[in-house]
Amino acid sequence: MPDGSRRQSTAARSASGPRTGSRQAVTPTDVDGKEAVWFAAPHLIEWTDRAGGTVSSAPRVAGPTLVWVDRDQSGREITYRLEGPGTLDAARAIAESVP
Repeated sequence: MPDGSRRQSTAARSASGPRTGSRQAVTPTDVDGKEAVWFAAPHLIEWTDRAGGTVSSAPRVAGPTLVWVDRDQSGREITYRLEGPGTLDAARAIAESVP
């Protein structure tokens, strides 16, 4: 990551997990027993970068999105964001295939 705060890919490392605005419709779910959230519509995501600053992305046209946090072999958090699958079941099936 060039600036240490964001990666334009499916997975991004973060100091803390995703947070969602209270006015936005999300469906709590899980990926292999790890907490996750499903967004069926464009949405706002905020996260804390490695420097401790809050970063946000304005709502944009994007397909449904599944977000979950896991840990790598060193114990560091990795936040995954999967966009595109049209249903929660399809997104969970893809997410559960991530090693």
